[in-house]
Amino acid sequence: MPRFSSHNSFVKWHGDRGYGPTLGLHADQGRSPLPWGRNALNGNTNWCLTDYTREGGALAYVPGSHRRVTKPVQAQEEAVAVECPRGSLIVWHGATWHGAFPRMIPGMRVSVTNYYRHRMVTSQEDIRGTFPRELAEDCDDPALFRLLAGFEDRGPYAEQSYPIPRARNGNE
Repeated sequence: MPRFSSHNSFVKWHGDRGYGPTLGLHADQGRSPLPWGRNALNGNTNWCLTDYTREGGALAYVPGSHRRVTKPVQAQEEAVAVECPRGSLIVWHGATWHGAFPRMIPGMRVSVTNYYRHRMVTSQEDIRGTFPRELAEDCDDPALFRLLAGFEDRGPYAEQSYPIPRARNGNE
């Protein structure tokens, strides 16, 4: 079962050139042949709060790029737009090359982005240590939320195992 890593929102407005001619293509998971190979250690979701069209600044991705062993270079010609109505959820492998097209029409494109991780990977945000437990209990499925947040996870990254270094102030 994956775990939460971070949560964000993206807003694009008319005339926003965004990432420029490269479309900002990148992969969130680096590729190395060992030990994980093609397995996803992370994954992305975009919950589209507005319609996604190419002219509207939709997510750009390169089909099949999660199987390549290189970083995206000059791949913008291969990129396609994910076009879908508001309310849709877009899900992709962490090694997929992705970015966004510029918004060419009036209005805004709005999405909520949730980044997920394998339980063996440390989260980007300290959800386990900072998210209020009482809020986690106030949802449709508190047990699932606790699992996704990693509240009960144990292991080498769950607790501080070495002393935190402190700078001396000169009087010690």
